[in-house]
Amino acid sequence: MKATYQASDSSVHPIQMGCYGLGVSRLLAALVQVNADDRGIVWPRGMSPISAMIMVASAPNKPRYWEMRRAAEQLYDHMAQFAPSVGDVIMDDRDATTSVGERFAHADLIGYEWVVVVGKAWAASAKPGDGSQATSSANDAEEHDFEVQNRSKTVKRVVRGYAELLKVIGWKN
Repeated sequence: MKATYQASDSSVHPIQMGCYGLGVSRLLAALVQVNADDRGIVWPRGMSPISAMIMVASAPNKPRYWEMRRAAEQLYDHMAQFAPSVGDVIMDDRDATTSVGERFAHADLIGYEWVVVVGKAWAASAKPGDGSQATSSANDAEEHDFEVQNRSKTVKRVVRGYAELLKVIGWKN
């Protein structure tokens, strides 16, 4: 094999049988150190523990929150069909004590590859319901807009429906 290492005095020596401390935890630490910025981890594609995070950008006391929540749950169910073959998805369904800003900050810190927001864009594209549950079903989700963000690629855009969303994030529908 003729593998060698360079010592601190620049001399080259053959690697001898033994452990040099290159375990999984050390490799992950190095990956995070190289790929982090002042806001959090920016995982390389395929390395992120969770590929996509869905969040509702509203609070339970706001108009249409429960409709948005139901739409987010339907989106989660749809995306979960594709996991884990293309990536895992998680829904940030924390209670109202965690603000939308805190959720975005936590998403940056953890380093989710994609953040899908059910918020203003969805509300503008969906028909108002009674506020208790979504008036839409998964069948007409192609008529609703979702905001998609990827900090490492500086992507922030609004997409229409599940098919376009999955295309933008690189998942196949």
